[in-house]
Parts: sequence; structure tokens; C-alpha cells
Amino acid sequence: MSPDSFIQIGLEFAYWRIHKQPPATSEGASLRQFRVGRTDTIRSCSVLSQAFVEAKDEANVTNSEKAKLLSEAVAAHRQYINEAVSGQGIDRHLLGLRLAAIESGLPESSLLKQDAYKRAMHFNLTTSQVSTKVNLCIVFSPPVSNSYGVCYNPKSDNVLITVSTLVSNCDYDPVKYCEALFKSLRNMRDLFVGDSAKL
Repeated sequence: MSPDSFIQIGLEFAYWRIHKQPPATSEGASLRQFRVGRTDTIRSCSVLSQAFVEAKDEANVTNSEKAKLLSEAVAAHRQYINEAVSGQGIDRHLLGLRLAAIESGLPESSLLKQDAYKRAMHFNLTTSQVSTKVNLCIVFSPPVSNSYGVCYNPKSDNVLITVSTLVSNCDYDPVKYCEALFKSLRNMRDLFVGDSAKL
């Protein structure tokens, strides 16, 4: 099971537990395999991840069903990572169209003016994995007031995580989010190794 995908589902699960809605999530993807490639966006929240987070705390869903939903969500995220890093994401293509229109003096596409597109670009979770062998984790600011900025560094036996929010929105509390994230990741782990740490 991909550690990055597992963590991403945990980030969404923690958000769901606090805010009771799915977050528009942005995870950085490297496009370095392409000439002058920079980044694209992995949109981690999916139909399958949402199915898991909604079912996880339901008493009428068995642990084996929850484990299956989690495995499917992790596999779907891993597939989207592969698509994004191979140039099949949507965000940089849409950005390219917008910038090409500006350079050419053309009007902005009506697609980019749609409310759905604007909502999709308002990220409630902005995340990035920065892997390093040293005990280091970077902090970055979330892009909007109702958002968390989450940077994480998976290690062989632990994960270093930093969470930031803007003080202008007290509904987004980094301490509360960290507590929910710790609980969520432990609960997810317990689906596969037993419930030795009931939270």
C-alpha cells in the first residue's frame, strides 16, 4: 500500500471528521520527467476516498468492508498520482489554456468562469510530501483562509507532519486538525493490524 496515498486518505479523513464535507485537495506532483517540467496538482479527494471516510465511523459497516473501501481509495489515489506525474493531470493543461489566451489577446474560456471550476480551485487542503532522510519537515501557508497547509515527511518508522492555518479563520485550528489526523491514521492502521489502540 502506497504510504503517500495512505497518508493522503488520512488527511481527507481528518478533514471530514472536523468539517463534515469533502475537501478540495491539492497535492503537489513533480513533472521533472518532462523538459522544463515543474509541477501539477494531484486532486486527492475522490469518489472512492469519500466512500471510505463516510463509512469509517458507521457502526453498521464491518471492519472488513471498511478495509476494502480504504484499499480501493488508496489504489485510486495511487493511479491518479501516476496519471498526474505522466502529464495526464488537468490543472496545468487548464492553466496553459488560460495563459495562452491571455498572451494571444483572446477572451478567457467560459469553462474557467464556471462556479464549479472556481470551487475546484479553492483548495481546503494544500498538501505536499517532502521526503528527506533527516528529521526535517517544511511549513507552508495555506492559500485561502478556510484551508490547511500540510507538509509531511514519511520515515521508516514515523511520519513528520506540519500543519498551518491562517489565524483569520478560527474554524481551521491546526491543533484540532492534528488531533483528528492522529486519530484518523491510527484508526486506518487498526483496520489492518487490529484495534490495539482504540480511539
